[in-house]
Amino acid sequence: MIKTRNPDSHIVKITLLAAGLMAVLGGAPMAPALPGIGDHFAGLDNIETLTRLVLTLPALLIALTATAAGVLVDRLGRLRVLISSVALAGIAGTSSFFAVTLGQVLAGRALLGVGVAGIMTSGTTLIADYYKGPERARLLGLQTGLMGIGGTVLLMVTGVLADIRWNAPFLIHLAAFGVLPFAALYLFEPQRQDRCTDDHPPVGEPGACAGEAEIRERPPSPPPAAEPVPYRLLAFIYLLVIFIQVNFYLVPLYLPYHLADLVGATATRSGIAISFLSLSFALSSIFLGRTLARRDRIAVLTGAFAVLAVGYGVVALGAATPWLYPGLVLGGIGLGILVPSLYVWAAEAAPVAMRGRVLGGFTTTVFLGQFLSPVLSQPLIAAYEIGRTLLIASGIILLIIPVLFAGRRTLRQLGAAAG
Repeated sequence: MIKTRNPDSHIVKITLLAAGLMAVLGGAPMAPALPGIGDHFAGLDNIETLTRLVLTLPALLIALTATAAGVLVDRLGRLRVLISSVALAGIAGTSSFFAVTLGQVLAGRALLGVGVAGIMTSGTTLIADYYKGPERARLLGLQTGLMGIGGTVLLMVTGVLADIRWNAPFLIHLAAFGVLPFAALYLFEPQRQDRCTDDHPPVGEPGACAGEAEIRERPPSPPPAAEPVPYRLLAFIYLLVIFIQVNFYLVPLYLPYHLADLVGATATRSGIAISFLSLSFALSSIFLGRTLARRDRIAVLTGAFAVLAVGYGVVALGAATPWLYPGLVLGGIGLGILVPSLYVWAAEAAPVAMRGRVLGGFTTTVFLGQFLSPVLSQPLIAAYEIGRTLLIASGIILLIIPVLFAGRRTLRQLGAAAG
């Protein structure tokens, strides 16, 4: 008798979403702590660059290891990679609290990146395996949105903790140990076999399909041909993700320093300001999730880029005024539309046998963009400061719109072929 488990149960969905929240630990929430970390290690050469590595080094390690994590997900199983990655993220992230040198802090952050790569790749692959159609789109949008909410909360928490002690924000990584037992108890490995079809998706273990009895009564059929990999479409999606992340990280990387120079903002105030971007990102992701599967993707992306460009323009022109906050909200809304839209597009285009690798590649591009953000923006920051750099970024974002419009027919054809 084959034992099956129900992916539609609330505890499974909650556990998957909670695991996704762990990916936030390697990103923007540490931004308010950067000035305090820099002050603590002020005697070191190139301290400003080294301090920013605390924020961006996990992104580099995620980018370098996410594709390998995708291979492990496809070969060893989704659940094994998820559980081991959550444990690694908890241990590595917390270790920076006990560090006495900046090198030790950075070593912990690097290992954290490896753990987050495994979490993001295995967690999103499980969602794509357990669900299909609108429910898959809804949960991927909800996951992205909740990551934004988690980032918002953590931005404020780390801002407060950073005002208490320079290393206190690293204690937020203890949250991973709260997720670990739920992942071990309630998630399960979907054993997908050739006889599982879209009408009877895998829902249990080992090799269980919905409608199992009905499938067994049918005569055996020849194995299906290998699904083609839509390389051109995936390359386009990945390039857009890198571009989006390079622009997104301009705010958490530089806004705390900019606000400190303009208005003497504390870490707490900077965290609250950045949380406007993060929270609007989260809410737009959540409310968009149910409609992703029913909207023209090119039109959605075009509108989102327009909103993002306007938001960054407002932030650039009004950083020292109350207009800063509406600008951050608009920027967050644009990002909250773009990221889950592209996530769902990649998940639906991925062949089943390569889904882990495709989503691992998506994770790689997300964090490669985050790591490249300070590398590409630093020359502009040095020449024009953050306000003008954001204005330049706004103009470049607007240039994407005619590119999308010109290539809309080809992109729709590629999407139809992949679907």
